[in-house]
Amino acid sequence: MSYEFYLDIYFLENLVMNYTVLRMITIVEKKHPSRIRFLLTAAVGSMAMCLMMTHRVYKVQWMMAIVCMAVEAGMTVAAFRWQGWKKLMYRAVIFRLLSLLAEGSWQILRDYFHMPFPYSMAAGILLPFFVLLKVRTREKKEQFLYPVTVVFHGRRKQITALWDSGNQLRQPLTGRPVHIIELEAVQPLLEKEERRELMRLLEMQTVEYPSGMFSFVPYQSIGKKHGILPVLKLDEIRVEKENETVDTPEVLAAVSKEAVSRSGAYQMILHP
Repeated sequence: MSYEFYLDIYFLENLVMNYTVLRMITIVEKKHPSRIRFLLTAAVGSMAMCLMMTHRVYKVQWMMAIVCMAVEAGMTVAAFRWQGWKKLMYRAVIFRLLSLLAEGSWQILRDYFHMPFPYSMAAGILLPFFVLLKVRTREKKEQFLYPVTVVFHGRRKQITALWDSGNQLRQPLTGRPVHIIELEAVQPLLEKEERRELMRLLEMQTVEYPSGMFSFVPYQSIGKKHGILPVLKLDEIRVEKENETVDTPEVLAAVSKEAVSRSGAYQMILHP
């Protein structure tokens, strides 16, 4: 029995699958790398799979499995750069699991329900997204709002803060965690000249006589690839949890000109 094999269709299938799975990994990790880098990585991975088919590697199952895992691991390194063996293994496993979900549902819809190629592929890719949506729902349950008292130079301000497991902001040189506080919440803690200096820093203007109380931290966010925020060293923050009060001295807080909550439910994002 012989089968017709269309290399161009196989390349397209792998290209779409590779790109989609790589994008889903960014959703899991809350990262926002270059889409062009992802597309090129997916294309190289698809070409590698085509070469495997043309050299009949698929006839030896254990060899095919090794080649597939090597290609997938290589794509995660190319897409996200090298970040150690632990991160490589984690991303390779996530890539394989998401691929199995998409490929399995895709083939079932195509082979058993005779759904045309474009529709079966689109429907198959949607399944992992539903899985990620479930993970996102669970993750949101881990986010909590707490009353927080912010102290700076003897002045106090009571605000509401969100404990967010996704806030991974750290000072580059020291690695210290950095909280995020919006401008309106921090202004009452500052003197007139300090507020003026902060506003100039937020507008990326030079300060003639800097006080030295502000530093900077780079950040990435959705809708903006990168930027910098001025950082203020607070004397203390007091987080009032359900069964305890946690006092943390000398914390770093990056000041955001925009509100950190669209609904105004909180004014600060705590580092986990």
